[in-house]
Amino acid sequence: MICRVWMALAVLLTVIVMMPTIVYGAEDRGRINVAVTSFALLPVLDEGRIKPLDSYARIYLRRFSGREFLDDMRAIDWLADVLFDPEQAAQKPVFRVAGRDLKIMLGMEAAEGRLFSLDDIRAGLEKTASLIPDLMQAQSLTPVQRDLLILHENALTLRLMMDSSAPLIAEDAVAQAMEIIRRSGADPDGLDESERALVGTAFMLDRMRHDGAMNTQFRVVPPAPDSDDALWRGFTAADDPDTRHYQALWRDMIRAYHQGDRALFESAARTAYDTALPFLDGDGHILWVERIYRTLKPFHWSEIFYILTLLAGGAFMMRGQPLFYRLAVLAGAAGIVAHGTGLVMRSLILARPPVGSLYETLLFVGFVMAVIALVVDLCGARRGYVLLCGALAALSLLLVAPVIAPEGDHLEVLVAVLDSNFWLATHVVLMTAGYGMCILTALLAHIYLFRRWRDHSRTFGDLFSLCYRMAVFSLFLTAFGTMLGGIWADQSWGRFWGWDPKENAALFIVLWLVWLMHARLGDYLSAPQIAAGFAFLNVIVALAWFGVNLLGVGLHSYGFISGIAWGLGVFCSVQCAVIGVLWYGAGRARRHNVGTS
Repeated sequence: MICRVWMALAVLLTVIVMMPTIVYGAEDRGRINVAVTSFALLPVLDEGRIKPLDSYARIYLRRFSGREFLDDMRAIDWLADVLFDPEQAAQKPVFRVAGRDLKIMLGMEAAEGRLFSLDDIRAGLEKTASLIPDLMQAQSLTPVQRDLLILHENALTLRLMMDSSAPLIAEDAVAQAMEIIRRSGADPDGLDESERALVGTAFMLDRMRHDGAMNTQFRVVPPAPDSDDALWRGFTAADDPDTRHYQALWRDMIRAYHQGDRALFESAARTAYDTALPFLDGDGHILWVERIYRTLKPFHWSEIFYILTLLAGGAFMMRGQPLFYRLAVLAGAAGIVAHGTGLVMRSLILARPPVGSLYETLLFVGFVMAVIALVVDLCGARRGYVLLCGALAALSLLLVAPVIAPEGDHLEVLVAVLDSNFWLATHVVLMTAGYGMCILTALLAHIYLFRRWRDHSRTFGDLFSLCYRMAVFSLFLTAFGTMLGGIWADQSWGRFWGWDPKENAALFIVLWLVWLMHARLGDYLSAPQIAAGFAFLNVIVALAWFGVNLLGVGLHSYGFISGIAWGLGVFCSVQCAVIGVLWYGAGRARRHNVGTS
């Protein structure tokens, strides 16, 4: 029965993944469906690394519109229009203009909707262009000013993308114009009206071609084989035969795209892909991995499975039927598999451990908590507490990651100080795993305090003992990780410890755990008081993980974020209130037990 259920889930997953192709069809909109050709896998150098065009298209379409699909096309189809049919692309609504104040600044107060085309906002951009230099120099911006600046940046990026293929589009037009001029004997009076229009357009495109030589937005041409310059370039006038051949393949794609010749388009795209492979240092398969990663979206599936885990686990807690527990374990294991698959794919794509950015640490900590929770629950009393805590924590971090670090899923290249696979795989992995263990310990402490409050007649010693053992493991991870961080700091900056805010925060976690364990061993605090201290780990980890980012100082200032002060303050305040209420309730229950004994 279980095998049939999982087979049905696998079929459903396949159908959902393939749904965009099914809906849009093989040759939708009367155009070539570039998503099912080699075009989507062609390499492009962007943001410091080589990525497939499909990933490039998704990133920029999401940056402009907040989504990876438009109503009638995929991101890669939109990119094909941008490159091969700029006039059509300029009419496609892709820019998110949210808020009435921004629309008023652009002179679009009467416009309805949230997405607008480049043509729609062109007049508004010209109207507000004089404000941009001052906004770029401003120390602080209002939300509307920030949105206006982002809109101008996005519009400029799209124009550069549209102009990047101008050198190729201009080639044929310029050649035809030169042939017309040659036939007329260079006499403008010998040209009819249509020939004059063609010549004028050709010379305009030729000017765009020379301007495009300076365009670095779309670096898709591999370096010349004998060149000392290893950087990829845009479409420019090329002297070497290999580069001319590669650009000729792109011209073939442009012709085939406008003619609707799918066979020619695929042939040119496939040949271009094979031609570019030698310049990828044998990592051509990484382009496939990244495209699969973008298509499958494994973290979205892990979110679904974690939700199922919470539903089944909650049913088990209420009904006590073993079937619900087994379903919770299966859903949790499936979520872990999807979660781990996403992390492995990111590691393969970036060739480093998946803990190099704030976004990645959120993903990794969630994975650690889900794995440990499942193992502890299966090896323990199988009561579901730990499993539910792990699923809830992992789901929460997966949901909050795009909010806290919206650019994180772009698979960005690390800053130089972080670019060390050894230390990422040791110090950062241990510290983030320690964060996960601390959060899991805190959640279990919440449950312990709640159960002590609700049931006055029991002490729940087994639950407290489990919470304490997890706290010991948390101490080991954070203490060892902090020491490794000092060694890394000594190698990078020439000092083991400098009282940096990030270093102080890591030390505070260690000292907090040491203090609680000393109080436990010395019998200075009661079990509910120690549990309240464990529960407070949520606040301490949040301040150590995100709070120091608000300071913007110290050698750990790389990757700092802004705009989370309000959310962090609310979280810490709510946690303090909840812990206080649970502590009071559990303490009153303890006093009741003492009074009736």
